[in-house]
Amino acid sequence: MSRHQGKVRWFNEIKGYGFIEDQNGGDVFVHASQIIIHGYKKLSQGETVYFDLKEGAKGPVAFNVDQIPENSALVENILFQSTQSSIA
Repeated sequence: MSRHQGKVRWFNEIKGYGFIEDQNGGDVFVHASQIIIHGYKKLSQGETVYFDLKEGAKGPVAFNVDQIPENSALVENILFQSTQSSIA
């Protein structure tokens, strides 16, 4: 399964859900329970994220949502490791 990249279109912290604009241009639903961080789970508008994708009852749904570290070298390492694990 390949990881997708997208930008957070909007996220409602109170309701705990929002939408990510996939790199291919489509909207993907995201729920706070699928954000992989410890503590308070939220996303910021315009933030770049990586996620897995599945088809839900009402359209595409993001799961295993990872926030992208600010350091681009870390991002490249994450992408490389993700590619290597999908090959193995």
